[in-house]
Amino acid sequence: MVGRSERAAEGVAEWAGDGKSNNERVAEQMTEGVKPEIRRHLENDPFAKSLGIELVEIHEGYAKCAMTVRPEMVNAHGSAHGGALFSLADFAFAVACNSHGRVAVALEVKINYLEAVLPGTRLIAEAKEEALGGRIGLYHLTVTEESGKIVASCHATAYRKKDWFVDK
Repeated sequence: MVGRSERAAEGVAEWAGDGKSNNERVAEQMTEGVKPEIRRHLENDPFAKSLGIELVEIHEGYAKCAMTVRPEMVNAHGSAHGGALFSLADFAFAVACNSHGRVAVALEVKINYLEAVLPGTRLIAEAKEEALGGRIGLYHLTVTEESGKIVASCHATAYRKKDWFVDK
């Protein structure tokens, strides 16, 4: 007989009886308060996919994303190009400001680069909603190494359109 720990290692949801893997269950837990169709819609970003950006966690007004700096993402000095860090932060911002299901686009993003990042470094970007009005949202973004060391900090403003990309 296969024990619970072996089944968990295989990704089988033994006691729920719904046939979902542990990875699927974790993704659901990391999508608290957000409709699954919102997560699916935002995960389908072609540019973020091309950079290898992963959507790790999403809640209303919050997103956490990750990316590993690849050799083709470096500048002439051998450190991560600012555009790569900005793209990671910008995707986290896009997810956070669209997490309500209403179409939101960037009005302004200001970034401060604090540390050089080497290829192979796994980066984590977090976007947190600071204020939300009818048409405007304000967000604080950080990009850190996995160790927690901050490598970039941003402030961003989103414009919330009248359109929804999911049913209300």
